[in-house]
Amino acid sequence: RSTVATRVNKDGYIETVAIDIPRLNYPFVDGVVQDCPSLLLQPVRTNLITYSEDFSQGYWTKVRTTIVSGHSDPSGNLSAFKLFEDTSASTHFIYSQTFTTGIGNDYTTSVYAKADERDWIYISGISGESGYFDLRNGVVGTITLATATIEEMSDGWYKCSLTGEATGVTSRAYIYTVTGNDGGSYQGDGTSGVYIYGAQVEQGSYPTSYIPNDGTTATITRAAETANGAGTSADFNSSEGVLFAE
Repeated sequence: RSTVATRVNKDGYIETVAIDIPRLNYPFVDGVVQDCPSLLLQPVRTNLITYSEDFSQGYWTKVRTTIVSGHSDPSGNLSAFKLFEDTSASTHFIYSQTFTTGIGNDYTTSVYAKADERDWIYISGISGESGYFDLRNGVVGTITLATATIEEMSDGWYKCSLTGEATGVTSRAYIYTVTGNDGGSYQGDGTSGVYIYGAQVEQGSYPTSYIPNDGTTATITRAAETANGAGTSADFNSSEGVLFAE
């Protein structure tokens, strides 16, 4: 791999791995990091979000919300933000600046989120696809024009991902605080919210590992990985398989 990339380490934190260093990724099961890692091999992907962690930037427009920095995040640092609703009887959300998309291509929008006073978030983007995510129970709620996944991390964090097909040449990413499934508009109390970290939009039909972007460039690309000597289609193909038993 010709670029840096991220993995989940043995302590359950997202960390950066240097160029050409294999990524041994430790999976989560029910929010608990496991002892046995696997070699992470992924295709080239680009994060189209310019400020993927710093939601205080003007790149992110706050609509009837405020944000506060300095909260613990999935990387073990204090880079997460809390997204607070205001007291309006309306929707409460933030959205990114526009980015370029290709009509007919699939794009996956992801964000790490954690419940606090509010248990749910709502994600929307690309071309009208949307989904609700229960951050207390790790459940995907109602989705529209999309497929969605929710992956439990440590310390109450979840990776919420939504995939849909682009119908236009530009789009935005939206993150809402909500009170429940199908609960977009509500009376805010001015003090409730959720924690958010690591926004990502990538072209592809499924989410891949987090690609941080600190705003130095408009987009950040993670190069594809290759593993030499690991077998070819003569060893692993559609008509033969391998079974290991211990």
